[in-house]
Amino acid sequence: MKNILVVLFLISTLCMTAVNIDEELKKAENIYGKILVGRGLADTAQEADLIALQDLTSQIIVQVKSNFTDSAKDDGVNITEYCERIVNTYSDVQLIEARKIEEKVGKQFKVARYITEENKQKIFDNRKNEIVNFILEGQLALAKNNVTDFLRNYYWAYMLLKSHPDGKTMTYLFGDQERLIYTALPQEMERILKDIKIELVNIDFKPQANCSLGTFKAIYQGRQISGLLVSYMDGYSWSQPSKWTNGDECIHISNNTIINQKKLQFKIDYTFADHSFTGSIDSTIKNIPLKNLLYAEKEVKLTPKDIEKAQLDKDSLIMYDKSVNEKNRKTINDVINAIEDKEIHKAQKYFTLAGFKQFNDLIGYGHANIMPVKALIKQDKIAQDEIVGPLPMNFNFMSSPQPFTERVKFVFNAEGKIDGISFALTDQAVSDILRRDFDSPQEQAIIINFLEQYKTAYCLKDLDFIENVFSNDALIIVGRMVKSEPDPVNDGLYNQLDKKTVEYVKLSKKEYVSRLSNQFKKKEFINIHFEDNFVTALNDKNVYGIQIKQYYFSSNYADKGYLFLMFDLNDIDHPKIMVRSWQPKKNPDGSIVGMENFHWE
Repeated sequence: MKNILVVLFLISTLCMTAVNIDEELKKAENIYGKILVGRGLADTAQEADLIALQDLTSQIIVQVKSNFTDSAKDDGVNITEYCERIVNTYSDVQLIEARKIEEKVGKQFKVARYITEENKQKIFDNRKNEIVNFILEGQLALAKNNVTDFLRNYYWAYMLLKSHPDGKTMTYLFGDQERLIYTALPQEMERILKDIKIELVNIDFKPQANCSLGTFKAIYQGRQISGLLVSYMDGYSWSQPSKWTNGDECIHISNNTIINQKKLQFKIDYTFADHSFTGSIDSTIKNIPLKNLLYAEKEVKLTPKDIEKAQLDKDSLIMYDKSVNEKNRKTINDVINAIEDKEIHKAQKYFTLAGFKQFNDLIGYGHANIMPVKALIKQDKIAQDEIVGPLPMNFNFMSSPQPFTERVKFVFNAEGKIDGISFALTDQAVSDILRRDFDSPQEQAIIINFLEQYKTAYCLKDLDFIENVFSNDALIIVGRMVKSEPDPVNDGLYNQLDKKTVEYVKLSKKEYVSRLSNQFKKKEFINIHFEDNFVTALNDKNVYGIQIKQYYFSSNYADKGYLFLMFDLNDIDHPKIMVRSWQPKKNPDGSIVGMENFHWE
C-alpha cells in the first residue's frame, strides 16, 4: 500500500512552518467546506507524510465503500479488501491541489494531507471519461469490422466501470437505446464472441509421431480477424495466448489429444491483460477480478473425417499469381526450400550482400519458420524494384510467451537479385489505407510499400534504413515538452502545433537515431502492428501524411499510441520522412496530429 500511495498522490505541496495543524484545517474547512483529511506522526517528516497519505486513502475507502458492496459480492471478495483494490486502480491519478500541512512537535513530525470534495469527485469524473472513450473506440472499431479492437476497448471499459462508484447505475446510448453500461458491455461482447468461429485450415497428421502440425483461422462474418489473442488446451493445461496477426496460426497438437479427444479447445483472450498499456487499465486488471465470458471458448473437431479432409498437401500451399515472372518464381521456391531445410546459405546466390544480411537477420528474428497455410504470391513494380510476396512465416522468442506471425515480401532489384525483405501490412491495415481514393493502383502500391519498409526497419532494428529515410531536417516529436535548441529549418512547422493540447519533445534526427540505437540494444525483438490508417495528400507534390494507431510490443516494453508520418515520395527510390509525431492519447477533441496542423506555401 505504501508504494502505491507514493504514486497515487503526485501532489503539489503546500509547506507551512510554525503552524498548528488543527487551526490550519479549520481555516481550510471555512474556505472549502467539507474536506477529507489524513494524519501522520513519525520521527521523520517523510515517514509522517507517508502515514498521512495512507490515512487519507482510508478516508476515501470509507466514503465509497457502500457503492461497491454489490460488486464485491458478485466477485466473491470481502468488501474492505475490494475497496482497497479499487483505490489501487487510481494509483496513476493526480489529485489536484491536495494540500500538505507540517508541524514539528518536539523531535517528531506531524503531517496532515487533505483534499476537497470537489477534487475527490474529479478523480471519478476522469475515470468516467475514460470509460466513455473506450466505448466510443470500441464502437468505431466494430463499424470497420475490427473485432479485436472492439473486444479490447469494451472489456477495458467494463473493467474501469467496476472501479467507479456509480458503475452499477451509469447508462450510455447504445444505438437508439439507453442501457445500463454494466450489463450492456458484457452482453455486446458475448454477442460478438458467439459469432467468432475458429476453423481447421489444414493438418499434417502423422500417426507415428508424437504431435501433428495444424493450421487454424479465426473468422467473423466471413473475414479473418487480425490481432486476436488465442490460447489452446494442449491436453494438460492452457497455452499462453498467441497473437494471430493476420487471423491464422500454426499449432503443434499432441497426437494423444487428436486420437483420444478428437477435438481441440480454444480460448479467446479478450482481456488483453498483457497488452494493457495505460496505467489505469494495467492497475485495474491487476486488482479487479476478471470477467468470464461464455462464448470466449471455442471447439474444433478433429475426427478422422475432419483430419482426412484437411490433410496437408504442401504442393498446393504456395500459389503464384500470373503477375510473378518465371525467374522470380524459381528464386522464391529455392528460398523456401533453403528455409525449410535450415540451410539458408544455399539461397545466398539469389541475394545481394545487403539483401542476404537482412535475410539472415530475418531468419534469426525469432527462429523463423514458414507457416503451412495457403498463400497467393503476387508481384508489384515499384520504380526499378519488383516486390514479390507475401510468404507467411512465424517467429518465436525466448523472451516472449507469444509467437508472432508475419507475411514476408522480397524486394528484387533491377538485376534480379533480392536486395531486401519487408513485413507486409495486415489485410485490415491495407483496407484502411485503401479507403482513400488514389489516382492509380501504382500510387497505392508505393504508399503501402513505404509503410511496410518503415515497419520492417523497426522490427529488424535496421538503423541504416531509419537514418536514411528521415530527412536531415526532419521534425521528430515524441512525449512532452522539454527545452530544445532552436532549429531554423523545422521550427516553423513545430511552432504551428497546438502546445496547449499536447506537450511535445522535439528531437533532432541525430538525437532520435541515437535513442533508437540504445533501445534496439536492449530488445530481443520488436513487433509493430498498424491499425486505423488514414492517408491524406498534399496537392500534386507527392507529399503524403498518414495517421496511424500503432501497437508496439517488444521484449521489455509495450505501448499503444498514435503515429503521424509526413513523407515525400518524389524520389521513389529514396523516400524521405519530413515529420514524425507520436502521442500516447488523442487530443481532447478526439483528433491527433495530422496534415491539417501544418501549412505550406
